Formats: sequence, structure tokens, C-alpha cells
Amino acid sequence: MTKVQKGIVMEGIFFLDKSNYTTPINPLKSYLEQLTHYIQAKKGWDFDTAKAKALEIVKKNFKDPQMKCFERLENGDKVLKDTSLYRYIVDNLKQKNILAPTFTSYMPRSKEKSILSEFIFVSVAKRSVAKKEAQKAKAEGNMLLSDNKNNEQNNLKTYNNSMSGAFAQEACILHNPANHSTLTSVTRTMTSLSNANNERIIAGNRYYPRGIDVLNNVIYISTYTDINKVAMAIQKFGLYIPTVKDVVGVLKYSSDLYFFDNKYYQDKIIPYLEKLSPYQLASICYSGDFYHLRKFNSDFIRKLLENMAEKIIVETRDPEVTKKIHKVDENIINFVHHIFFKELKGRGKDYDKINAAEPGLVDHIYASCMHVIDVLQEFKDFFNTFFMHSIMPNNSHRLKNMRRRTVVLSDTDSTCFTLDEWVKWYGNGEFHINEKTIAIGGAISYITTQSIVNLLRILSCNMGVDPELIDKLGMKNEFLWLVHVPAEVSKHYYAYTVLQETNVLGVPEIEIKGVHLKNSAVAKIMIDDGKKLMQTILEKISNNEKINFQYVIKHVVGLENGIIESVYKGESNYLKKSKIKTQDAYIEEPQKSPYGRHLFWNEVFGLKYGDFPPPPYDVVKIPTIVKTKTALIKWVESVEDEEVRKRLQVWLNKNNKSNLPTIYLNDQYVLGSGIPKEIIPIIDIHRIVLDVTIQHRAIIETLGVLLYKDKMIKEQFSEFLH
Repeated sequence: MTKVQKGIVMEGIFFLDKSNYTTPINPLKSYLEQLTHYIQAKKGWDFDTAKAKALEIVKKNFKDPQMKCFERLENGDKVLKDTSLYRYIVDNLKQKNILAPTFTSYMPRSKEKSILSEFIFVSVAKRSVAKKEAQKAKAEGNMLLSDNKNNEQNNLKTYNNSMSGAFAQEACILHNPANHSTLTSVTRTMTSLSNANNERIIAGNRYYPRGIDVLNNVIYISTYTDINKVAMAIQKFGLYIPTVKDVVGVLKYSSDLYFFDNKYYQDKIIPYLEKLSPYQLASICYSGDFYHLRKFNSDFIRKLLENMAEKIIVETRDPEVTKKIHKVDENIINFVHHIFFKELKGRGKDYDKINAAEPGLVDHIYASCMHVIDVLQEFKDFFNTFFMHSIMPNNSHRLKNMRRRTVVLSDTDSTCFTLDEWVKWYGNGEFHINEKTIAIGGAISYITTQSIVNLLRILSCNMGVDPELIDKLGMKNEFLWLVHVPAEVSKHYYAYTVLQETNVLGVPEIEIKGVHLKNSAVAKIMIDDGKKLMQTILEKISNNEKINFQYVIKHVVGLENGIIESVYKGESNYLKKSKIKTQDAYIEEPQKSPYGRHLFWNEVFGLKYGDFPPPPYDVVKIPTIVKTKTALIKWVESVEDEEVRKRLQVWLNKNNKSNLPTIYLNDQYVLGSGIPKEIIPIIDIHRIVLDVTIQHRAIIETLGVLLYKDKMIKEQFSEFLH
């Protein structure tokens, strides 16, 4: 068996030792290297001649923009300084300063330690412990302990995150706007880099909005390709060597999402590709691109993944196994928990308890961990060559406009990707969620998360971060959503969480995000029904069952009819709630504030139905069809009670009203007495139904059907109702 040392098993496979990340970025030097390579390949010149020509071009054309910057003196004062952009970068490199994406520079830790940074280091470590304890308790069904620990980690998270807010507040003693922008720029850069990496590695997708982006990227890759390593890996593992035509297909797979310019390919890109060696072409296709490695080496990748995801069953029992397994790298443990997904449901990761409850299971898990390590060691040269290199994803600095193929969701510090296409490939065109595809997905996720370690270390290094601290920027595989259903509205989705922080949950947990999918202003009965409908959809997909769209439509139409019936009965179950405060709580004059709705009732309807008590009190909001003067007149004329009609007319004239789009009624009154008959005819039932069913409409759209925003479901799908 492989000897395991916790946390460093993958050094030399997916990433280097921290001490090897020491050279910050030098943009002019990098440009000169790439230009030299391009000239050498294009002209067929020797290296020295090509470099001399590149230097000539740079000297002739390089313009160093002038800039101003503030420099903080030893006494804390700031002085304005004239410099140039390149000089500013070089000066910071010489001083070994940390240079943030905003170009704010900081002294290195070796010169002076930040008290605030030290505080955050301690707080982050404490939060990590609390998070793990919370997830362990949840997996074991101890919800009280889980809630307590989750509150603890949330409090620590608030402490950490509030630091950024403090930097941005002028009234705070910690005010330093540069620190706030530094933090946001670093997290955005980190997330963009991760998104770009996920797109490249999982989907073979690169951001090529223009022809020049394609050319620059292939020059960049071919410049920094280690030809000998690529040649050795290809020969050792019998990998396919792509042709120029193959490479063009790989590039157009991404660029065709943005432009069709065959002339640029014919004039610029293809002539350059034809000058490259077969192994440089292979590097363009394969570097950091698991998708295209699979495309040209399908059998090899299938065998590799199946080998990694193999469940190892051992006959012998090791009395020290629960001690040994704690030495295994957490990322490998996470992956192997995918392999033992069925066996570990609801068991957490207290291996002593697991071993006592089911002898032998921990031995199998540990043996599988060792097997994964052995496989990774066996294919070390493969992973080392194509996933441990300095070739960063292109255009990650402007990824906002990228057309994505695998990243379904991204936030400040997270990236979420789908493996649907891989599952379908593994099933030879059929999509099935089962134990095997979960394990295969775990293998792909493991490779993806390990590859980002190297890139984030390079990012930290480029900023000038001390090698000791380059792992402070890190990402890990935190969740497994068996099913993720995105909505049409940004950052709206519902998902089935089955694994969290390495813990396989006993019962899948529904995660719902977005106000349209869980609007607290909508009646609880509708929220509960929507959640139940989402759960049904999630369960069917996870069980490889088809969704009965007709059933969904009929169900929602039934809700619409129920809402209409309830409102016309005078009930308030489906009406939105609000509050009327005391008069002095509003700046506006009474008739222009919600307080005026209180006066309206007492002056018009109070004599007949009883006055509402003085505010504050809760109300229901009734939208009306009285949106024009004509509609207003028509309503007044239709009121049968002459006294009410007169009081209504007086109130309208006094307040110069030409419409009445909303009426507020005391919630307790409506609950006991219903909606007055004078108001029922003007209720905008259409608006109410649309508002109340907003969650269900969003759910329908997640099934791939775009709806008319101003029509009820029964108005759009009458063919399903027969």
C-alpha cells in the first residue's frame, strides 16, 4: 500500500511544493517571450535572431503609459507620485510587494505583519472547525447540535466578512477603501479563474470572442509548452496526436459561439499552426482540457475514470484503520465518499462509529483511498503534463460575457458546474443517475478541484504573495447536487443536495434560491405547495423518471381556480400582506402615504361596517381594476348602497382621486368578516393570480417552457385541460 502523508499526497501530480511558486509575473518579459516564439515559428529563424527582432519591435512600439499613484510614507502620510505603469510594476517587483488586481500594493509579510490579517487567519480556522462539526452532526441526524454549530460558523463568517464593510465605511476606525476594493477584486479574479478553468477542463470551452484572442492563446500555449513532457506522456500512454485540422476544430468549438471568420483562420491561425510541432499541437488541444483529451482518447479516459472510481473490497480487517484513514487527504476522502455513496448515507464521517456499526466498511473505504492514490501515481505523468503547468485559462479577466457550457452558477467565492454531458457520454448517449455515474462524477470533480490548486497558487504568486501563504486562496468540492434546476431569472434555482462537506446526507436536502421561488410575501400555503412540486421534480429526475408536464400544468391551473374562488368568497388567504403604521411614522401627508388607506376605510365604509382601530395594524393588499378615471366612475355608479356611494364620491372629490389601484383592508377584519361586497367587483383577480402563482410559474419555466408574463396558465395551456 502507498504510504500516506496528510495533505501533500498530490504534490508533484497536480501541483508543486509551495516553495516552487516564487516568480511574480512580469508582463513585458512574458510578451517578449511569446513574440520571440511567434517570430521563430512563423519565419523559421533561430532563437537569437527571432529574439533580436522581437526586441526591435518592442523598442519601436512599446509605450509605457504615465500614471499617478499615492505612496504611503513611514509616518503614515500619503504623497502623490508621478510614474509610469511599467515602472510601477517593476518597482513593486523589486521591493517584493504584494500587487493586488486593483494595482494597490502592500508590504510583504516578511517586512510587517498585519494585525487584521492575523485576526482573520484565526477566525477562518475556527470557522472551518465549526463547519465540519455542523455537517457531521447533520449527517448523523443530530439537528440540535448541527444548528448550534451552524450558528457558530455563521457568526464567525459575519466577523470575517464585516471587515470588508468596515473598510468601506468612512465613520469606521478601520476605514480604508483601497482594502475593500482589493478584497473584492481578488475574490472576483479567483472566481473568474476558477470558472474559466472549469469551462476549459470539463467542457473544452475557451473564451474566444475575437480572432486575435484565438491567435494569442495558441501562441501563449505553444510558447510555454514543455515539449519533452508532452512527447513523453503521449508516447507513454498511447495518446492520439491531433492534426492541424483537429486543432482548428478544437478552437472553432469555442470561437464559433462568438464569430464566424474563416478568413482570419485561413490567413492568420492555420499558417501559424502548420509551423508547430505535433506535440505543440497536442498541447493546444490537451493542456487543462479534459474534454478534448476525452474526445480524441475516449477509451483511455473511460478506463482511467473507471479505474479511479473502482470500489475496493478487502477481506482482512485492520485494527488501526480508523487511525490511518484520518491521515488521508480530505479531497481524496471526499471523492471516495462518492464511490461509497449508498453505503455512507446518513453515517457522517465518524469512522469509529461507522466501523462499530458495520465492521469492514471503513476498511473498504480506506483501501479505495489507497487505490485512488496508486492510480494517480500510476498516471502521474499524464496528470503532471496536462494539469500541472503554468498555462492559465485565457481571458479570465473579462469572463462576464463568456457563453458557458458547464458552469451553471457562480458567486463571489464559488463556482458550480454540471457533469450532465459527461454522464451522458459515460452512458453511451443515455443519461442515468446511479451509483456508478455518481462515482465517475466524483472522479471528474476531484481532477477539476485538484487542478485549480495549481492555478490559484500561480495567481497568488503573480500577486507576490509569500509562498508560505499561497494556499490562502483555495477552493474545494463542497456540495454534490444530484439535481440542479436553474430558473430563467439569474441566481434562481432549486437543487437536491446529497453530499455536503464530505458527508453523504441520509435524506436529500432541498436548496431553494431566489425570491421568485421562495417569496415570503406569498401565502404560506402556496410556498409549501411550490416546495412540494419542486421536490417531486427533483425526485423524479434523480430516479431517472420522466416528468409529466400535463400533470404540472393541471396542478397549477387547479391552484389558479382555487385562488379565484377563494378571493370571490371574500377570503384573504391568497392576498399579500403589509402594515399600516402610525401617522407620524410617515414623512408624506396622510393621503399620499399608506396611512391614507386607513382614513379611506373609516370615512367611506366605517359607518356601515365599523371603523378600523388606530394603526399600527396588519393589512391585506387588494389590487383593483380601477386604474383610470373611467373605471373609477363606473365603479362608483355600480355601488348599490346609496350612503356608501355618496361617502365614496365625497372622499374621491376631496382627495382629487382619478384612480384607486390598491385598497388596504385590516387583516383581522377580513379574517372575521370577509371582503365587503362593494369591493369584490373591482378586485383585479388576474393580477392576484399572477402574483400568487409567481413561484409556480417560475417552476414551469425551469422545465423549458417560456410563459407569457401577463397571462394565467389556464389561458396559455387550454389544450391540457381536456
